[in-house]
Amino acid sequence: MMKIKKVQTAVTARIVAAMMTVMLSIFMVLPAQAATAADYAAVFDVTYYAEHYPDLKAAFGTDEAALLNHFITCGMAEGRQGNAEFNVQAYKAGYPDLQAAFGENLPAYYMHYITNGKAEGRTAVAAGQNAGQNAGQNNENTTSKEEIRNGWDVGMGYELLGYENMERENAGLKLLVWSDDLTIRAQLRARELASDYSHTSAGDYIRECEENIARNQQNAVSTIAEWTRRNESTERMNILHPTNRLTAIGVYVDGNGTIYVAQLFTERVK
Repeated sequence: MMKIKKVQTAVTARIVAAMMTVMLSIFMVLPAQAATAADYAAVFDVTYYAEHYPDLKAAFGTDEAALLNHFITCGMAEGRQGNAEFNVQAYKAGYPDLQAAFGENLPAYYMHYITNGKAEGRTAVAAGQNAGQNAGQNNENTTSKEEIRNGWDVGMGYELLGYENMERENAGLKLLVWSDDLTIRAQLRARELASDYSHTSAGDYIRECEENIARNQQNAVSTIAEWTRRNESTERMNILHPTNRLTAIGVYVDGNGTIYVAQLFTERVK
């Protein structure tokens, strides 16, 4: 009986995946002029998109058609966040049935939310986007995933990864992949930096990992600019190392508003 149920589940997943592939192909084949912001309203807001991605604002300003075209043709595949409501990595991580159906086909997750997910009441907000406002208030030494996410900005970590993957794509490298296994360690490591800003870890969070760390009073996005603009920096080399494939980024804000960022990498060939 269990075997039959597994077969039925697998068949259902394949059918859903096939349907979404067809729908996605229809949307993506449409000329840019035929698509409107209203069609993508569940996952795209032109103001949000421009303000959250300085590279796009510099290239397109506030041109709605150009920004929407970028989102459709590039942004979804890159995992960019188009509005405050939909974070593709959070959506993917939250629903195993969608993971089984779509795998790493990121645009399919956007399209599923537009056509089905939102109406079904599914949520796609990264936990840190809501709970991150309380960053700095959770001081218990805990490894509970839910408690950690109440004090750390997971959503910002996803966004920073998007910037780094643009750098890797420009360099002709495979994209970094978010590691759920590293997430808690990166979060705890970011908090640890608030009390001891160094490349040592009392909590052993950096075992078998390369790491990038940063702190600033501006915003976490400026960290990526700092890491990537210095050609010979260790941080840039970690981001662009060909065999660094798995990563997670912890973002922690202390009571004074100082932002601490810790990124862990694995799978490097020694």
